[in-house]
Amino acid sequence: MTTGKNLPLAAALLLAATGLACGSGSGTAGDGGGVDIGTAIGGGTLTWKEGGTTHTGQIATASIVRDAQLDLLEIGGADPKVSVALGVSMGPPPLTTGTYNCGGTTYPIVSFSYTGTGADGTKLTCTIDLTAVGFTSGAHAVGTFSASFGLTGGGMGTVTDGRFDIPAIVNGP
Repeated sequence: MTTGKNLPLAAALLLAATGLACGSGSGTAGDGGGVDIGTAIGGGTLTWKEGGTTHTGQIATASIVRDAQLDLLEIGGADPKVSVALGVSMGPPPLTTGTYNCGGTTYPIVSFSYTGTGADGTKLTCTIDLTAVGFTSGAHAVGTFSASFGLTGGGMGTVTDGRFDIPAIVNGP
């Protein structure tokens, strides 16, 4: 949970680049061996409120990594001032629709990061509700999220009314 003028956009770009780098480079999206970038990137929505201010992710990504031991869904995006990243991993698979909460050290593991407003990473609570996972490239990951977190100057920050509906980039079977 860091702050900086260009950090939110940089974080979103890094998330997008990470998702693009996960492809195996062989096969096609239809056979599960590759990633159909043209179908999967862009064209989704990611919105949330912080302190009553609505934010819209100008760059929003959803990436899924699948293998025999783990399913991992990562959602990320940013507007010019803040960025949000959240994820759910399930081992052993499959990751299914449902409600997931931050905390804990066993699967499912849920993560949430918010940058640009003085969030300090303490007192974190979050909830992610998945209504669609999007296990094929181009299929949408859909859900809602909310969180609360400590602020560097004291007090608490909150993210509410978070919603995502983003075509997924999938790596794995």
